[in-house]
Amino acid sequence: MTHSLRFFSLATAVFLATPVRSLAAVGDGTPQDTNLVFVGRWDTSSPSAPHSYWGGAYIRTGFTGNSLSVKLGKSVDLAITIDGRPPVIKRGANGTVSLASGLASGDHTIKLVARFQNDEIIFQGFVLASGGKTFAPPKSKALIEFVGNSITSGSKTTNGNISAYAWLTGEALGVDRTAISFPGITLTKDYHYTFGGAPTLGQEAQYFKTGTPPLYNVNSTINSKDWDFRRYTPDLVVINLGANDRLVPVPSATFRASYVNFLKNLRSKLPQAHVFVMRPYGGHFGTEAESVVKELSSAGDSRLHFINTSGWLVNSDYDADGLHPSDAGQIKATEKLVQVLRPYIDAIPVTATPRQPSPHSNRLRLTPNLSLTFSAAGRNMPRGTPITLPSQEGTTP
Repeated sequence: MTHSLRFFSLATAVFLATPVRSLAAVGDGTPQDTNLVFVGRWDTSSPSAPHSYWGGAYIRTGFTGNSLSVKLGKSVDLAITIDGRPPVIKRGANGTVSLASGLASGDHTIKLVARFQNDEIIFQGFVLASGGKTFAPPKSKALIEFVGNSITSGSKTTNGNISAYAWLTGEALGVDRTAISFPGITLTKDYHYTFGGAPTLGQEAQYFKTGTPPLYNVNSTINSKDWDFRRYTPDLVVINLGANDRLVPVPSATFRASYVNFLKNLRSKLPQAHVFVMRPYGGHFGTEAESVVKELSSAGDSRLHFINTSGWLVNSDYDADGLHPSDAGQIKATEKLVQVLRPYIDAIPVTATPRQPSPHSNRLRLTPNLSLTFSAAGRNMPRGTPITLPSQEGTTP
């Protein structure tokens, strides 16, 4: 059966404002512009150059004028969506980079995305056309935070994070999403692969940091600052971990104990979020993960859920390595996950007050327009427009 995922790319908003934005004029496109909203983990200690971490972090805003450029502080692969069109990929973007030109007069929207695992945006501002200005984009009803490894990051897909189920699920549901994920990362903090570039700290510890993990035998600058969970508050957290722990391998009892510790620490930071523990698609430590959810649920955590993914994917849905879903496999997984999460998104009041308001937050909400259609018969879902693969600028992956 051919699965064709369809969606309408909404001008969904993102959030996480820099604390110093009051110093800038609204609408000028600088990092302090309050019409610019950031999603994901951004280090804003340098007010003139916010720095993103973890692939899939992005900036959204509306703007007027017939062109738009961006000033960047380092080389990065970007995915750019203008007015909800299929993303364009710019590889090795650095300095002042044109994002769009020859646009019609009127209002436009931009989503500027860090494409994959090591892509970090050092954002120094948008360059607007003469007479152009920014405006606040539509508001998002909810935020989903995804926690995972290479599968959540979209390894072996056409375009990394934006081809992965985490990104596609947010697009399909019309809500914001983050991906705190990195290829090769384990859950268990004291176990890792020993090949060059492998993460050396599992999500049990790394999830609570601002930056991505230190890498084995690689000299890199790591942002090891603790993440300030007051910066944004996800409504849903979806965790897909265990495959790398099984392959390293981590002892079963150790993995289970690490999962208990991780979920307890996560709950202390996000007391109101619905947390979903997925059975890894390949079943790696799925039994252990399910038993942890049952234990903690029985102990009183009523917002903790297990997602049994058995049967979601078959061999033909994977890359040749048999571990990573292909583009089609990621879409198929998205189809299944959307059906699980949709009721929880629907239950969130559109006018809900942010659970952790901050004088520096710019938490935006959007009335949901869940324009998602699958080709599988019997799905009672609104219609949308077909997903198309992004166009490329630069070299092939």
